[in-house]
Amino acid sequence: MTNKIWNYIKKNKTVCVLNIIVFLILVVPYSYSFGNQYETEELHWTQNFVFKEIDLIIFYLPILILTIGFQLTKKAIWRNTLLILNLVVSILYFFGALYSLSFPIQDFSPGIGNLLILTLFPLIIIIFKIEQYERNKNKKTIANNV
Repeated sequence: MTNKIWNYIKKNKTVCVLNIIVFLILVVPYSYSFGNQYETEELHWTQNFVFKEIDLIIFYLPILILTIGFQLTKKAIWRNTLLILNLVVSILYFFGALYSLSFPIQDFSPGIGNLLILTLFPLIIIIFKIEQYERNKNKKTIANNV
């Protein structure tokens, strides 16, 4: 079992990096906000985590489902479809993270999770190109054998 896991990691390094980044986005602080919970409390910077807020969970659920989905499917058409959907969703997240990092917002500071979102889109493009290269290579070897 351990050998299978290590062989998968060796073969699919970029996919494993994608899995780690998606996991870290869910765990590390997404952002920091300046405020308080009660009126009598002093103002202070609080960490916002994805897993603590239901709206962020719903927002990041598609990327989690698509990332796991394209790894579990064996048929090429479903794998490509899920990868293309993952690409579309990640570009939307990329623009959202770029917007929140580039424009100053009062009482808001982006966290490490917001910075990690910027790496999703380029990483998924790399995975998509690797998949296309392997598919074309397999087609050429099949054509040469016939």
